[in-house]
Amino acid sequence: MPLRTEIFHSLYGAWRLLLLDRNGMGWFNLTVTGFWRSFLAAVIVSPFYFGTLDMGMQGAVEPEGLLPVRTLQYAAGWISFPIIMIIVTRLMEWTDRYVSYIVAYNWSSVIMITVMLPVTLLVQAYRAPGPRFDLFDALYYVVFMFTLFYSWFVAHTALRIGPFTAVAIVLLDLIVAFSISMGGSLLLAGGTGAQPV
Repeated sequence: MPLRTEIFHSLYGAWRLLLLDRNGMGWFNLTVTGFWRSFLAAVIVSPFYFGTLDMGMQGAVEPEGLLPVRTLQYAAGWISFPIIMIIVTRLMEWTDRYVSYIVAYNWSSVIMITVMLPVTLLVQAYRAPGPRFDLFDALYYVVFMFTLFYSWFVAHTALRIGPFTAVAIVLLDLIVAFSISMGGSLLLAGGTGAQPV
């Protein structure tokens, strides 16, 4: 299958999963080749990420300090969880489902990032200052909870596991993502004097 066609099919499969259609799995290339190609998802969404680098910091941030850390953070975000899932799937004897899950996970990430990033930037730009909870915070949490449910459905479907086990996989993903985010923010704060938000 031509690469361009595979990308379109994969994104459509991710869209079908978003609609809670388990048959969306049939649109993915669930081979080893498809596994490696699924990391092209990181390339597809990278312009959204790198185009908004300086919007999550307060204070002046030198581009020379920002770009290397955020690039490392971005790469770690795409690599760490699949590596950890190698260990998890071996321990749980799910090795035959690993490729299918990571393929679905990577392509579904395109949709999740495409949805979450604009909402996050909107909240940062327009929410009221201070600890007060407002409409933009509510919007963020509604969308965030929906993406968690989407992640749960992908894990539940692709790994063919029970609903509570799928919750544990989503929580593991959150822990990994939070650790990477905090690590990157601490590096930036320590190197530039800016305060992470």
